[in-house]
Amino acid sequence: DGVKQHPSMSEVDKLSRKLRSRAVDILSDAMQNNLQLIVQENESICAVQLVELVANKYGLATDDYLKQMRKPGVWGGGPELIALANKGCNIVLLEKEENTTHLKVSTRFGPTSQNKNPIYPISKQQFPGYHQRKIT
Repeated sequence: DGVKQHPSMSEVDKLSRKLRSRAVDILSDAMQNNLQLIVQENESICAVQLVELVANKYGLATDDYLKQMRKPGVWGGGPELIALANKGCNIVLLEKEENTTHLKVSTRFGPTSQNKNPIYPISKQQFPGYHQRKIT
């Protein structure tokens, strides 16, 4: 009847880890080749600069940050989403509308013309009871 079944949570976890690993591979390659990553239509940033910005936020070297991102239970963020979008992934961030239980699109990354199978990342701000492992 055309209804697609939602994958089990263990399958979602497995796919999330695989996707995060792919994002780190993309960032590593872009850094090694000193590539620019498109952030939005008319905005780009050097991959090295992007990863340095977030690594510095956590007091880490860029290599250590990328190693942490490969660990299970560590949440990715902006750099990982930007990396995936630069390889053709359509990513849609949702946010909760005030005083409702409805979600609305807050940001889109990647080729919006290809709306098939977009990725909807979970935001820790939207799901505060869902615990992540701290970056150490």
